[in-house]
Formats: sequence, C-alpha cells, structure tokens
Amino acid sequence: MRQKEGKRSTVSRFNYDKGDFARYSVASLLPFLYKCQSMRDLKHVLTPLIVAGFFKDVLAMRKVVTFLSTRIGWLEDVVLLLKQVDDPYPFIWNAFIRGYEQSRRPWKAMDLYNQMLHNNVSPDKFTFPFVLKACATSRALKEGEQIHCQILKTPLHADLFVQGSLIFMYASCGEIDAARASFDGMPHKNLISWNMMIDGYVKHGNVNTALDLFDQMPERDLFSWNVMIDGLAKCGQIEFARQLFDKMPDRDIISWNSIIDGYARCGNMKAARKLFDQVPFKDEVTWAIMLNGYARCNQIGISHSWFEKMPFKNLISWNSLISGYVKCDKITVAYKLFELMPSRNLTSWNIMLDAYAKCGEMN
Repeated sequence: MRQKEGKRSTVSRFNYDKGDFARYSVASLLPFLYKCQSMRDLKHVLTPLIVAGFFKDVLAMRKVVTFLSTRIGWLEDVVLLLKQVDDPYPFIWNAFIRGYEQSRRPWKAMDLYNQMLHNNVSPDKFTFPFVLKACATSRALKEGEQIHCQILKTPLHADLFVQGSLIFMYASCGEIDAARASFDGMPHKNLISWNMMIDGYVKHGNVNTALDLFDQMPERDLFSWNVMIDGLAKCGQIEFARQLFDKMPDRDIISWNSIIDGYARCGNMKAARKLFDQVPFKDEVTWAIMLNGYARCNQIGISHSWFEKMPFKNLISWNSLISGYVKCDKITVAYKLFELMPSRNLTSWNIMLDAYAKCGEMN
C-alpha cells in the first residue's frame, strides 16, 4: 500500500521542465525565495530565477544576494549554483565573501576571494575589507600579507577603509609593528584608523603607547575613551583610568562598567560600590561585575546577596556565583547551585569538573 505523502512546501511546487520556467517572472519568484527554509527549497527557486534572468535586474539581484548571503549554512551550495552565471558583478562575490567571514569558517572567504581573482573579477573597496577581516579572524597572517601586496598594486591602497582594515588585520595577527607601519603610512587618518591603532596597542598590553596616541588624537569618540579606560583599568592603572573617566564628555554603560570593573579587580569594592550606585542605567554586566568582585575578595556571602538582588539572572551571573563558591572551597554549595541552574553551558560544566578534579573527587 502506498504511503501517504507528506505535505510539500510552497516553494517545492515548481515544474522542473525548463520550458515551464518561462511562465515565471523575477518579480513572481522573489516572494518564494523569502519562504525558503532549506537548501532543497532554495534550489527549487534559484534555478528558475537564473533562467528568468534575475542577474539582468540589478535591484532584484541585490535582493536575492543579500538574502542568500545571510544564510550561512547554505553558502557552499549557493556559491556552486551561482557559478552558473557568466561574469557576476563584484558585489555578488563581496556578499558571499562577507557571508563566509561572518560564519564559523572564515577561511572560506579567502578561498572565495582567490576564486574571484581566478575568474578575472577585480576586487573593489568592499572586497578588501571583507577578506582582510576574514584573515584577522582566522589569524591568517601569510594570506593577509599577500592581499596587502595585491592592494599596493591598485589605486585602493589609499582608501581609508582599506587602510583601516590592514591595521586591524595586522593587529589581530599579533603584528603590532606592521599595523603601526600601515597607520603611519596613511596620508590622511580618520577616527576609525586612530581607534583601531589604539585598540591594537591596548590588546597587546602596550597601554602607555596607546595613551600617547590617544593624547595625539585630533578628535575622539566614545569608543576611544572606553578603550583607554578599560585598558588602563585592566593593567592596574586605576587612578589614570579614573582621571580619564572623570574627563569624559559623555558616558555610556561600557564606560561605567569598565571603571567599576577596574576597581573591583583591584579589590577596592568600596569605590566600585560607590560608582555602581551612581550608574543611571545598569545592565546584567554591571551586576555581574559586582558579584565577581565580592567573590574575588572572598566575600562570598555578600556576592550571594547581590545575586539574589539581581533583577535579571543569566548564565554569566550563575557561573560567576558558582565559581566564587568553588574558589572559597565550598564545593557542596557550588554543586547545589549548579543543580538549580535553569540552563547550563560548557563553562558551567567546566567550573564543576575543575572543582572536583582539584579536590580529588573525580570518579
């Protein structure tokens, strides 16, 4: 007896006789595209879209490419399908290079970039920042240097966003001197390039050089101030951090959290609490900083009372409290809290596993 067929999705009802595709227009196919829930659905729509000539309709093409580039899990198959198209526009390549850069496989963006060159499609001012960010995320210094050499052969070597991307790539790959060379070689520097260079120095622990650059900045934004305050606070220069904080023309929650965390890291919970009370808008990070601070000072009772007062509890706050009890060798209490957690992540399990391992209670 024939089994009853499952319900077919709306987008899988196309007749796959190519002669039948002629009755579909690009406009009539786009609504089906947005309903795609799987790669199988997508193939049912994309093939007639190609036959209908959507690559000749720039507006439709942008809509399709924008939609597809956000479907990270479909990228492999989508790229294969789009290779059917002769001489695709650069922005199509850019969209999928960016899609890979934002995925769990950013190195694929570099592969696609090389395919783009192989197909004689010239990179533009968007291509280089996207692929350089992929190099930064993958810590692919060699590939980044090769792309830098290619950039120098194009007029885009003077583009501010391309130059800023080079600074970011080198700093992310640990080559802070190369990042500085790119920065110093810029005939005109914008705020983004200054911020990237300062952020690079801070992340590499060279806070004093970052501060020198900060003092030279022709203009600053919130990011500039926050990076310096956070960097100074984390390296123990809390008084300098406080001086900058007091000079800020404007503050956001990141500013407040950075300075409070600085005091908490130094064990000065009195100053941290005083600032906490002044924060006009507290978020879960603000509360977690206080909770962590008291736990680090072995004031686990106060830490727990803060946990109880928190208007919102998330995995960070649960893990922080449990970790605090573990540090105070109160493993039984930590385990009871672990059992009460509404949800757990890898950090939660690692905290408890490490606790039992250190206590010699691992089975």
